[in-house]
Amino acid sequence: AKRANVLYIDEENGDITLPNRFELLIKGHNHKHTFDNLYVVQFANIKLDDPTTTGKLLHYVKQNNVRLIILDSMVRCMGGEEDKAKDVRIVFDILKTIIKSVDDLSIVILHHTAKGKRGLEGLRGSGDFGAFADVVLMFQATKKNLINIDVAKNRHIDLSKFSRFSIEVIKTNDGGISFAYSEYDEAGGNINAVDALKEDLLEHFKTEKIEEFRSGVIWNLMKKRGHARTNYFTAIKQLEGEGYLQQGRKQGLWIVHQLQISEEEIS
Repeated sequence: AKRANVLYIDEENGDITLPNRFELLIKGHNHKHTFDNLYVVQFANIKLDDPTTTGKLLHYVKQNNVRLIILDSMVRCMGGEEDKAKDVRIVFDILKTIIKSVDDLSIVILHHTAKGKRGLEGLRGSGDFGAFADVVLMFQATKKNLINIDVAKNRHIDLSKFSRFSIEVIKTNDGGISFAYSEYDEAGGNINAVDALKEDLLEHFKTEKIEEFRSGVIWNLMKKRGHARTNYFTAIKQLEGEGYLQQGRKQGLWIVHQLQISEEEIS
């Protein structure tokens, strides 16, 4: 991999928090990384739906040979409302223009999630956030020194083969931190895999107003979200025992007791 210049647009943290985090990373990597290829813009009131601002941004990117832009966070980098599709679309249309204007340019957007939701449905605001992105990674901290990452979307790979992983946060003796790849923590420290799957199922049933379904159809959907097959059948049986589901007359057909699914149980 080649080194490339990175532009970090920070509208979220400030000139105390961010430098402290970089210092932790430098210590954690034995001072081998100096971030000399990193350009940081803090609290500059960058609004990506303002053509004047984006024109200046494009000039800066070209002038400094930037190949990666990190936006922290999206809601702070737009003047419109994140839950209105027309406002979000303006931002992404401008980002498309910037990407087309610079060769080999990538953009990482940090965005907040909705509490209690998973997958693409967990993205806060307009559905255009998920529709625009090539890759969507959902981060969840656990009680252990692990961060679970679900690959909610990736246009370039088969999600059934690689849909989740974890990152271990390693604290070093000098007070720094480093990161290492790890296998996905199924328990998550907060919610086990079966309970997480049950949450996804109940949320899907309610959102899509599903009254009955075939087991194989819903399994294909849950598989894309990174759930395991054995956990799927366990979750179905548990939901049946809890009164949410009832087996239909035909094999593989399930009836959903929709009225029993409340907002509190899926949030």
